Amino acid sequence: MTPDVPTLVEGIRARQRAAVSRAITLVESSKPEHRVLARELLAELVGSETAVRVGISGVPGVGKSTFIEAPGLAADGRRSSRRGARRRPVVRAHGRIGAG
Repeated sequence: MTPDVPTLVEGIRARQRAAVSRAITLVESSKPEHRVLARELLAELVGSETAVRVGISGVPGVGKSTFIEAPGLAADGRRSSRRGARRRPVVRAHGRIGAG
C-alpha cells in the first residue's frame, strides 16, 4: 500500500500517533518510491511554522532513544520505562565490574 502524503500530513498535524508512526516508517524506508514520497512529506512539513527537524547521533548505547523518548513521555506525564541509564556498575568479589 502506497502512503498518501496529504493524509499523513493531516494526521501528523492532528497529532495522531498512527500517522506519525507511518511517516517515520516512510522516511526510514530505503525503497526508491518511498524516498520520493518521504521528500515530499518532509517538504510539506518543513514549510509549516511549527515544524522542527532534528538529527540525533551517537555511538550505540549512549542513550539516543531514551533522549528522544523523554519529551513525549513528559508531555503525557509519564516516566521512562528504560532502566539502562539508572544501572550502576558494581564490583564483584573477584574484582570484575558488572552491571547491577
